[in-house]
Amino acid sequence: MGQVNSGCAVKSAVLTRCIELTTDLIDDFILWNRRQKTSENMLYRYLLYLRKVVGLKLCCKKDVWKYFDKVGLSKTSFEAFSRLLTYIEKGLEGYEELAYRLRKALPPKPQSKADTYIPSDSEILKLAENIRKKRRTLHNNTTISWSPQVADYQKQWSS
Repeated sequence: MGQVNSGCAVKSAVLTRCIELTTDLIDDFILWNRRQKTSENMLYRYLLYLRKVVGLKLCCKKDVWKYFDKVGLSKTSFEAFSRLLTYIEKGLEGYEELAYRLRKALPPKPQSKADTYIPSDSEILKLAENIRKKRRTLHNNTTISWSPQVADYQKQWSS
């Protein structure tokens, strides 16, 4: 970590602060997310993407594109990168400006795709029959067990 010449076009000749995605940085990111109560399932999914880009230096807009070129643009890859930027901004001192610049370069967040699956008539009929069988089995296996007090009460009122 530290300042390096990024190779990205900068308005002035000032060196741009960059950060390299190392395994240590990713491990720290995961620990930070655990403290944020991120689920283990999501952390695992984030790791699947971030491990693919170990060694990538993040300095400017084109580095954001490199990330998505390597991992693909999906809802989870976007969330992993966005959460990484939040970690860089809040968890690493002195990298707030870098996180801000990189966040501005993010593509639009992909939307979840609509569920377009339509089951066939035969699938629907089969499911309906399975439900009927389960209801019959449940109904036939249900027995009412009365407590002795209820049985006494019923005898009083039936006589």
